[in-house]
Amino acid sequence: MQQEDKCTIISDFENLKDIPYQERCTEYSETFGMYVFKLDCRQDKINERFAEAKSYLEGRVLANGKKLIAVFSKTIAGNIQDTARYQMASEKEMLIRFCTTDAQEKKLGVQVGEDVYMLVRQEKGCPAEMLTLPFGLCEERYMERLDFTRNRWMRQLEQWKEQELEGQIKRTAEVAGSILETKQAVFPYAKEIKKRMENCEKVFREERMEGYDFREVNLQGAIFLNCKLAGSNFAGVNLEDVFFFNCDLKGCIWYGAMLNNCVAYGKGEQLRMSDRITTSVLPERRDW
Repeated sequence: MQQEDKCTIISDFENLKDIPYQERCTEYSETFGMYVFKLDCRQDKINERFAEAKSYLEGRVLANGKKLIAVFSKTIAGNIQDTARYQMASEKEMLIRFCTTDAQEKKLGVQVGEDVYMLVRQEKGCPAEMLTLPFGLCEERYMERLDFTRNRWMRQLEQWKEQELEGQIKRTAEVAGSILETKQAVFPYAKEIKKRMENCEKVFREERMEGYDFREVNLQGAIFLNCKLAGSNFAGVNLEDVFFFNCDLKGCIWYGAMLNNCVAYGKGEQLRMSDRITTSVLPERRDW
């Protein structure tokens, strides 16, 4: 079981409650770029503040006599709706069900007494999004709790999404293998690539594509496995959601390419192209 980060939990709580500096257990360190415990803070005070923070942030404290309850609502085929309720301390189970449930629309929210406030929504085929808080409809003392809960849930969902993507990349790479085929025939370029992309046949395995000019092809969502692409021209090409697995990318041109969520994977290392490419040519590395 992963150990809880006391300092982060306490600093989030102290920021949320706007606790004065002299009463805080944590302070922001410019050196480390994060919150740390104050040097003069006693351990018993830290433990007491941690228990207070956990109780508040997880919704286990009654708010004006009304307990917070987590709500998961889904709409399936035929506009049939189903709603389940969870204790806030069991919100992780609810978030897992939210991620693994196939539905036309899914929502997460909080019930305060008889009132229900939906905080997160996801439509089929779309990413999850935060819903606008009901200003004017919700009592002010609940607003900060709803906002913190909404952001906490979104952070957890995004973290799991990232972990799932990384797992898929590693599994696909293992299946593909790491040896480039040296005797593969040269790939029939433009017409075949366009045809396959238009038919959603977006996986290219062990193809020789050295020096090809991709500028007339929309490659969004394509997957290249063990392909030879050295010297290819991707300038201005839509490479959103493209995966390169164990491909030879030496000398490729990337100027003006759309690289959102474009990833290259080789030698056990994952390279996010938009984060690392600062010139028009990928740096010379034996890995790629």
